[in-house]
Amino acid sequence: MKLFSLFLTLWVLQLSLSKSQAGDGERPIVGVIRWDGDSGHPQLTQKQEMGYLKPEKWHGRSPWFFRKTGNPEQPLDFNPTYDKNVMRDITEQEIQYAADAGIDYWAFCYYAKHKGG
Repeated sequence: MKLFSLFLTLWVLQLSLSKSQAGDGERPIVGVIRWDGDSGHPQLTQKQEMGYLKPEKWHGRSPWFFRKTGNPEQPLDFNPTYDKNVMRDITEQEIQYAADAGIDYWAFCYYAKHKGG
């Protein structure tokens, strides 16, 4: 299965490069899938993320907007009051970073609240 995935990835890459080198001036559309299901809510995704990132060796993998607290029990923090304005500002900055990097679209994984499932 891994070999098939690698082959498929290389084939798609080759197709996109072939089209972009065709001389018609078009480039392939580039998108990113954000598959973390992050809502930013401190009691949901942040609690889980902070647990994974608690060991100091993983701090470098934290998102750019996390801050060090100096507290060894909770060494990283982000928006503990879940201020929606902070979430909006972070999202707008992420969109700008993506646009500056040439990303055409994002696909988000979001887990909506639901009953019975």
